[in-house]
Amino acid sequence: MITPVKTWRFHGGVHPADGKALSNSVPARRAPLLERYTVAIQQNIGAPPKPVVAKGDTVKKGQLIAEAGGFVSAPLHAPTSGTVGDIVEVPGANGGAIPAIEIISDGQDEWGSGLDPIPDWKNTDREILKKRIADSGIVGMGGAAFPTHVHHGQIPKSCRKTKRTHRYCRNTGRPQTVHRRSRGRHRCYCGQTRRAVHG
Repeated sequence: MITPVKTWRFHGGVHPADGKALSNSVPARRAPLLERYTVAIQQNIGAPPKPVVAKGDTVKKGQLIAEAGGFVSAPLHAPTSGTVGDIVEVPGANGGAIPAIEIISDGQDEWGSGLDPIPDWKNTDREILKKRIADSGIVGMGGAAFPTHVHHGQIPKSCRKTKRTHRYCRNTGRPQTVHRRSRGRHRCYCGQTRRAVHG
């Protein structure tokens, strides 16, 4: 028999204003386009993505602007069509400054190609669907914004035997159990094979 745990009440606590009155009585509406968007490069746990655009490049909405930087990483896409501005620094979740890509809107909000819907997804090979999840940059809604493709078995070829590896190297985003520096070199080792996955 499980003994119920008694809870204790105490006076005080933090009760900041929730601001719900600003929106809970009005209908939902489409957000207007901004003149400038700032896309933080480091948005989740794992390796930060690597920018693939430069200042002055023209981009379409949904176009890849930063590719995944490792196994536990997610690509970033342009939020609207326009021109790439500067690489700037913005405050990150941990309070420090992180790099971000500026997108100067052209006001057209025109979609690009590359991530077209898969109509018959039920009869599509699962490996194709896994790759689409990874290419789309889909992440969880929790605080870590964990890349969804990691949960679906997109394990690197050098670690196919691990299957259940849950620790990841912060520098490379690859599965590992041993994280150390030897003679100035960073090395990660696979969870079960014990082979180095990065030298």
